[in-house]
Amino acid sequence: PLLFTHRKNGEQDIYFITNQSDSVVNVSAVFRTKNKQPEIWDATNGSIRPLPQFTREENGTRIPLKFEPAESYFIVFSDKINDTVHGENFPQPQVLQEINTPWQVTFEPGRRGPANEILFEHLVDWAKSKNDSIKYFSGTATYKNTFMNVDFKKDEQIFLDLGDVRNMAKIKINGKEVGGLWTAPWRINITPFLNDSKNTMEIEVVNLWVNRMIGDSKLPQQERKTWLANNYFNPTDPLKPSGLLGPVKILKIKY
Repeated sequence: PLLFTHRKNGEQDIYFITNQSDSVVNVSAVFRTKNKQPEIWDATNGSIRPLPQFTREENGTRIPLKFEPAESYFIVFSDKINDTVHGENFPQPQVLQEINTPWQVTFEPGRRGPANEILFEHLVDWAKSKNDSIKYFSGTATYKNTFMNVDFKKDEQIFLDLGDVRNMAKIKINGKEVGGLWTAPWRINITPFLNDSKNTMEIEVVNLWVNRMIGDSKLPQQERKTWLANNYFNPTDPLKPSGLLGPVKILKIKY
């Protein structure tokens, strides 16, 4: 399920690799590059880090790699090998907390969602709600919750892992913009935004228009607020999973 392309930029060898499947892929890949330090460059967040696990072989460099569903990144060879770099390429995260407390959820006004704030005792798929204003909602909803302070060392990083999101999310920690997520792994570095005490989080989640279109197809034509020139949605069509599905966890990773 992996595809790749290769180019050279001066002394750099640059490989772009993409996982074409919806499953996690672990692979031991051999690159036709020798005597250079491999690095992973992630274009979704701008991070660059060395890969300490690799072996030199006669025909190149073998590197164990891991890809989340539909994930892609660059492997870049540039500097001479750094023997001071140790550890795993993809270390197992340590779960510090799982957010199991109720969520305060506010739906975007003007999209025919719930008018008032809703308390979600547990994270649920909007499409499975018994409330039609949630079930057929399409737009943005904001989830609010808190988590306690976390201890970490200088060589450790703290991540917010959203588990699963349908379909995009934007995150604030303690009122500050952290960034957005739109693909697996649904994980973002929150280390610089943490307090020494209780932390607040706001997660804006936006879904697709499909559920609203299906919901409106059940209404009399004069009551429909959405339409297509060629409407191929029917009342019996299955709804798409929507919202923050979780589980939401606070992770610690030592690279």
